[in-house]
Amino acid sequence: MTQPDADQPSLSPEIEKLKKQLLGDRKSKAFIPLAEEYVKAGMLREAALVLEDGVKEFPAFITALVALGRVSIQLDDIPRATKVLQEAVKISPDNVLDRKSTRLNSSH
Repeated sequence: MTQPDADQPSLSPEIEKLKKQLLGDRKSKAFIPLAEEYVKAGMLREAALVLEDGVKEFPAFITALVALGRVSIQLDDIPRATKVLQEAVKISPDNVLDRKSTRLNSSH
């Protein structure tokens, strides 16, 4: 697993807890909530690293692919976002489209 930069400011207790959980079980899907916490903390590169490692372990995990695509967009890495989101659509077109439809409908 790729380690985030050691020069980061002190991390939230939730991030520390999730990092410890993930280190204890590399096959855990705890990388998703860890990446979400990194995003909340403005630590987008760390979120991307965690998600990339998770996608390597779970290459067909749609939630992880979509999350990585979103973080890649936030990092202005549009080629990476495009590649990852295309992979998600290829694996499960209905699932990805349903998510977008649900999100659009809930905003009205």
